[in-house]
Amino acid sequence: MNQTIFDFVKDFQSQYLSRGYRYYLDGRVSNLEFFHDDGSMFIIANVDGSMPYSYEVHIELLSDLDGRIAVNGECSCPVGYNCKHVAATLYSTLDSHPKQIERIKQRRVNSSVVDLAEQLENVEEERVTVNRPLSKQEQKTANWLQEVTRAAESALKVNRKSNKKAEIIYLVQRAKTNGIVVWPYKRNILKNGGYGSSKKLNRYRLTDYKPEGFTDLDNKLINMIKAFEKDYYHDNNYFLSGPDGLEIFKQLIESGRCYYEDKTTRIIEFSPPQKVDLQWKIDRKGDQKLKWKRQYSCFEIICFPTPIYFSYESGDCVCGPVETGIPDQVLSTLLNAPSVVPSQVENVRDSLMDILSSFMPKIDL
Repeated sequence: MNQTIFDFVKDFQSQYLSRGYRYYLDGRVSNLEFFHDDGSMFIIANVDGSMPYSYEVHIELLSDLDGRIAVNGECSCPVGYNCKHVAATLYSTLDSHPKQIERIKQRRVNSSVVDLAEQLENVEEERVTVNRPLSKQEQKTANWLQEVTRAAESALKVNRKSNKKAEIIYLVQRAKTNGIVVWPYKRNILKNGGYGSSKKLNRYRLTDYKPEGFTDLDNKLINMIKAFEKDYYHDNNYFLSGPDGLEIFKQLIESGRCYYEDKTTRIIEFSPPQKVDLQWKIDRKGDQKLKWKRQYSCFEIICFPTPIYFSYESGDCVCGPVETGIPDQVLSTLLNAPSVVPSQVENVRDSLMDILSSFMPKIDL
């Protein structure tokens, strides 16, 4: 029986599987190669990402004692491990070479748990008779083994079948001032693992009402936001700004359920810093406005006041620090500059050079 993607669900976060499938359907996987070695299957491919270049994917598939195939996928993208690019490569391999994956079941590879057990030395000990009571240390060890057994059985039940019917997601948008606003949503999960309808949650009801899918992590995140928040826009919004707000935003991203402006596709991921240059642009009236040079059509910067870029080409969204050579608090103020009329250009240029000469890069007016 050929493997399907459902055999690998436990190795991936759900959003990586869904987005990887979209990448596979879009034909983003190229240069697919594979080979077998010592019971494992190795897959190499290139996958076009949200940025205008491709990522290198290296996957090792190996079989555990139960015959289940585990995925160890590395990628050159910021996520790095079992990401959407790895999922897309798996979809492509399952479609084009399903029988090749079956071959690795012919050799069972010992799991790390078994290796750990085998590290125990085989020591000759006196045989224990059935009637002899266990010593305190023996009883302690026996109790511990029972705990390990219960934990393993519980983990297997969770991995084999998920009864999760809903989850909480966080929708992020630019605020009217520095920072972001956050909407919590409850999103239904279908039996096939897909997503159903979603409903915006009332911020006040979350104080004493915990909707289905609301986890301990969600409780922690909401409480952090409430402890920080000083202002809000309307009942269902949370407002985050400043250094503390940025740290909370990072934890929202780490949850794997934080989206930018679109709660169906633009899940936010961390990405390396990007260098951004500033320039003055002339409008139709001849006035000049200070802007950043856009590297992509869908690119913007939100200040906390620490500047964070957001790039959402091809439906994905990556964000990260901005590198300009200008202190964050100064950059945030500069980006709020009004339009400069032609009669003021010379005076503004000279004033900026005097005020910011110690660290200001050249910005031609």
